[in-house]
Amino acid sequence: MLEHPEWYRLRGAAGFADLGFLYGQEDGARLVEQYAAERYPNLLGLRFTIHVAMEDETISTVLVDDAEFMLSVWAEVDRALIAEGVEPSGLTRYEVMDEHGAEYHFAQYETVPDFSIRQ
Repeated sequence: MLEHPEWYRLRGAAGFADLGFLYGQEDGARLVEQYAAERYPNLLGLRFTIHVAMEDETISTVLVDDAEFMLSVWAEVDRALIAEGVEPSGLTRYEVMDEHGAEYHFAQYETVPDFSIRQ
């Protein structure tokens, strides 16, 4: 299992966090990292479970679990609303369903080259 430490680098995250305008600037990656750290300090990461068939060195399945990430997003929204004066009793309650997440299956032709996992 891998925890993605930099959620804002995932495809789709730039649109979610409205970071696209930073990517186009010089030194965009550093600007995005700085902006995300300042604006979204409490967002949790996404969890990936990668199943690899060792005998033929292929990825068979990738499971994406972003439940904790989504709950942390709504916790940040709630925090911002409370800061604006909304009563906690008036906040929407959010629940991530068990069915939430994604599962990707790969065929034999998806050969995985050797790669190192950052610690």
